[in-house]
Amino acid sequence: MEIVGTFVLGVLAALMAATTAALVRWAAGARTASYAAAILFLLAMMAAMFAGALVYYLSPGPVSLAEGFWLAAILMSVFVFPLLYVLTRELRLRATTGPSRPAAPFRPAGYIAGTIGLVLVNEFLMGWVFSLAAGLPIPLNQGAVPFLEAVVVSPWFVFTMGAEMLLSAYLLRERIRPEVRFLLLIQGILMILSPPALADPVWAAVAVYAGSAVMIGLVIYLLEFVARHPEFSRGFATYALVLAGIYSFMMAGLYLWVAYAWL
Repeated sequence: MEIVGTFVLGVLAALMAATTAALVRWAAGARTASYAAAILFLLAMMAAMFAGALVYYLSPGPVSLAEGFWLAAILMSVFVFPLLYVLTRELRLRATTGPSRPAAPFRPAGYIAGTIGLVLVNEFLMGWVFSLAAGLPIPLNQGAVPFLEAVVVSPWFVFTMGAEMLLSAYLLRERIRPEVRFLLLIQGILMILSPPALADPVWAAVAVYAGSAVMIGLVIYLLEFVARHPEFSRGFATYALVLAGIYSFMMAGLYLWVAYAWL
């Protein structure tokens, strides 16, 4: 039964990863406020469903099941209002300016921040809920650090988020430059190669050495890219520099983790 339960959770996690990646792909194509509001609404709906499931799994029983259902229903009902407001404003503006004019002001910065924030919230909630459903210990009374650590190193968070990053990079392949796409793919692979995700010494060793090899390859690629393309944009340069710095520290952290994890 435990194997069946894990398999079912794995299928659900794969479906949620594919759904989130598809929403990210659609989010990249938003050009109007109504389109953006619809994407944010769908992401918020997912978060509401995970919040309702979390209420149940924190204290499984008939009462918590009803409470979780009502919480999800209330949150979904609340999230409808911003969408209706944007759609109503768009219809009103179209009636006065004509269908060829932009229907409503669109602010990409806030939209991008909201999309990223909701994706991360969904990832965190899903990792928490699926960990509880799988019977993994998630400490709630030992402080914020042990709690956050238990959620973000769980396989349900690590592998699902890594899969989402890989799928998103694939679905966005025609919208982003090859070098950016390559960096996104590397990030997804390194996310999956997280040693603490599975309590298995073999996995830990494989993840450490494979992850280190990928990070070394990433640094070599960035150095070669800089030598071959001295005219690259400042934004890409900043992104690549920060990424290389982060992964350099991660390489040292991986070896320290191997040295002290089982002491």
